[in-house]
Amino acid sequence: MKNTGSRGPAGVRMSSAKRSFGFTLIELLVVIAIIAILAAILFPVFAQAREKARQISCLSNLKQSATASMMYVQDYDETFPTAFGTSVDGHWGWDFIHIAPPGWSSSFGANTNHRALSTYQYVTQPYTKNSEIYGCPSSTEIDVTAADPATVVQKPYPVTYTYNGLLHTYPMAGVQQPADVILLWEGDGKVKLKGASVAQPSLSCPEEPDANGNPTPCVYQPSNASCSQDKNGQFSTLFFSDGSYWVHNGGMNFAFADGHAKYRKLGAVTTGKSDVNDVQGGEGPTDCHVDPAAGYTTTGLSAWYWNVAGPNGEEWICHPYQFRPDYQPTDKCW
Repeated sequence: MKNTGSRGPAGVRMSSAKRSFGFTLIELLVVIAIIAILAAILFPVFAQAREKARQISCLSNLKQSATASMMYVQDYDETFPTAFGTSVDGHWGWDFIHIAPPGWSSSFGANTNHRALSTYQYVTQPYTKNSEIYGCPSSTEIDVTAADPATVVQKPYPVTYTYNGLLHTYPMAGVQQPADVILLWEGDGKVKLKGASVAQPSLSCPEEPDANGNPTPCVYQPSNASCSQDKNGQFSTLFFSDGSYWVHNGGMNFAFADGHAKYRKLGAVTTGKSDVNDVQGGEGPTDCHVDPAAGYTTTGLSAWYWNVAGPNGEEWICHPYQFRPDYQPTDKCW
């Protein structure tokens, strides 16, 4: 009988021959090259998408903090929160780092804890009821208090957002352009301080208390030619940032004195320098009505900010632009 071969279950003839499949070396190298090219194209896109998500989360945190500040203003005779506190004996701590919250480490003394009672994070906490919103998810935590871990008695706040010290106890009605005056921002750069906060900028206040031992009243005064960087005239200071101002894809989030919040793209590199001390002294192409900093290092650090100009363009070095309660978007950049 003639052998016709075996048949499969469906009656289809099955071939006894076998065929091998595989890639040649050249084909394999081509595939690897294509994958590498696609990865090079897509990975930055994925990174930007992740950072965009963190930026949105950060903006939400900032908006909640701004809303809490607005609620505080309504409850306290339309006066903005304090930006910094005093020591027990009535000395303003305008140029101090304030711990957040008070007493989170048993190693802190009475003056340190007393000053912390007046930070914006602490006085607005009854409205937010959430300490986690003070930190940005894009930021890296740093410890500036050097508190012994064994002395921690409660969780310290992670603080990224800085409060505008020029609004310290300032009446809301006195802010001329609330939609343009910065209330809160990522003023310490791409970091979150472990259990600490700073006012950025910080308004200089009288060093000595009054005759009764109470803090001398300290409220922003409109700029004038008598202001100078000494205790004879009122000024304010924007301290060096601990991290890059390019927090989110080359910019950062801001909240304003009317309660709204938004993202702003900030200026590009202006000096080509890597040392923050080299940034000072050369005017850069940033817009003083958008960008608080006038110059950056190659990594986004800044030590030079826009100041108030006199009527004839002279530099008074009193208060940073965009933070003054009497700020006008038409003010001249010097």
